[in-house]
Amino acid sequence: MIGPTGAGKTTLGLQFVAEGLRQGDRCLFVNFDENPAQLRRQLNYLGVDPSGAGGENLSLLYVSPVELQIDSIVNAIIEHIREGGVRRIVIDSLSNLHAATTDANRPQSYLYALSQHFAVVGVASFLTLETLGAGAGETHFSARSDNIFVLGIQLGQTPRRTVRVAKARVAGLKAPGPGSAGCRPGAALGTLPT
Repeated sequence: MIGPTGAGKTTLGLQFVAEGLRQGDRCLFVNFDENPAQLRRQLNYLGVDPSGAGGENLSLLYVSPVELQIDSIVNAIIEHIREGGVRRIVIDSLSNLHAATTDANRPQSYLYALSQHFAVVGVASFLTLETLGAGAGETHFSARSDNIFVLGIQLGQTPRRTVRVAKARVAGLKAPGPGSAGCRPGAALGTLPT
């Protein structure tokens, strides 16, 4: 999920987790900007009580951007998957991992390794990348992504959010035609069967 600040990346990631919790999946939400208390409040707003039934299936991994060390983050993610039986993961945002290193290739190498690990162990992943403008960076991770959605905000008299499918690597998936909607308001964000 790619887009500028305020486009809804974190909210969509939380919806992905919320739906997983409703289905009984173990979920891990990795975040570098919002602390666990903020994320729990947002999940409550989405109709999920992280401290109630199903809350034991949720792990929130928060690391302050000041303390970010890419090696320890990747190790913690793999450890959560191995020990916790995680079936869904959100990493919000890859932009923070890029900022944590001076070697531009290092986050890409880690992302490749993580995406391969997720595929092998059957973990559905939802990754966000903050951009400064429409579509910026969408090809940067294209080879490592099955699907890329670009979120945007159109300013004007009535600001609105937009979604564009930049890449869909799913056999038989067709983009909606002109004038049709790709999703229903309030529809759950789920995963496709493998």
